[in-house]
Amino acid sequence: MNEYLIAFQRITESVEPLLKDEQSSLEIKQAVTTLKQSVEPCFIELKDSATKLKSRIQLCFENLYHAEDVWNSKQRIVEIPTLEIWEKIGELSARTFRIRRLGEQCESEAIEKMRNNWCHRERILTKKYFYNQTNFKDGLNIFEKNYLVSEFNFELRSQLEVVKQILIKSTDLIINHEIQYHIPFIQTCINQLDEKQKFELITKLNSISESTVNIVEKAFNAQLYKSSTSVTYLVNSVSNAADNLGKEGLLGISWHQFNKCSKEVMIKLETIVVIVFEELIRLAEQAIEQTLAFHNDFLERQMRYRQETQEQRAAEKAWIEQQLQELTQVQNGIEVILNHCPATSSTVHL
Repeated sequence: MNEYLIAFQRITESVEPLLKDEQSSLEIKQAVTTLKQSVEPCFIELKDSATKLKSRIQLCFENLYHAEDVWNSKQRIVEIPTLEIWEKIGELSARTFRIRRLGEQCESEAIEKMRNNWCHRERILTKKYFYNQTNFKDGLNIFEKNYLVSEFNFELRSQLEVVKQILIKSTDLIINHEIQYHIPFIQTCINQLDEKQKFELITKLNSISESTVNIVEKAFNAQLYKSSTSVTYLVNSVSNAADNLGKEGLLGISWHQFNKCSKEVMIKLETIVVIVFEELIRLAEQAIEQTLAFHNDFLERQMRYRQETQEQRAAEKAWIEQQLQELTQVQNGIEVILNHCPATSSTVHL
């Protein structure tokens, strides 16, 4: 395009002397003025085209820089010890079974702790409201009922907090020792890749990590969507159990009603524990599968890169540098056009 710019500039520059020449006829001067006016849109079109081309050239540079980044990553990938990757693959393969077994164990222990805690609360309420000294009371009148509902409501909410804390402690063991444990080495491998792949994989790695971290908080705050029964629904159902019991027994509450409600609460609390652990194990196994896939892909790259010759690497590097030179020349030409095209048009008056 530079030759077009030079040609248009020469035409424009040749107009002024002719217009100043007193020997030139009026008709020629008018024709020359019209010519100059018709050349001015050519400058505008040339500048617009250069502006558009400049943005497209920038994309070409970005793609070439990515190619250069990939080329630089090859040696970094090769230098990661292959044996260490194989060791991590072996560990991960063994942990798939270990995570499920550990999850079942932690789930069982969490349920046992929850049951003991809830049974203790239930016994206290039963003794306080359904025993008169040593005599068993089959039911409560309307006045006694209100006290029970109030205290039952408090115990339910306290129990939910206890279940939450039990789950946090139990799931942390799996998250920290079975999932987070492998992240540093994966991060080391990812850091050897080109920037584009590094960003994509770090985003995926963070997603895996964030999906497991604070899983209990997410479950209790309506952010656990994978389960068929919502944890939040169960939590709300347990929270409202005392009020619903009070509505059921308008004129009083029998021990049978209280006992039935308490057992239903127990089942719902157990279901909460089961849902959280099922989702955690699913996410943990998914994380292991994705990590194994990453390591296998990394090993495949290593093998290919180690088979490349120095001549092949040098040829790739030379090609990238040549294209960068070509693009730089084009970019410089575009800048010349943008810097030398007239900013505004001017009309010559005779």
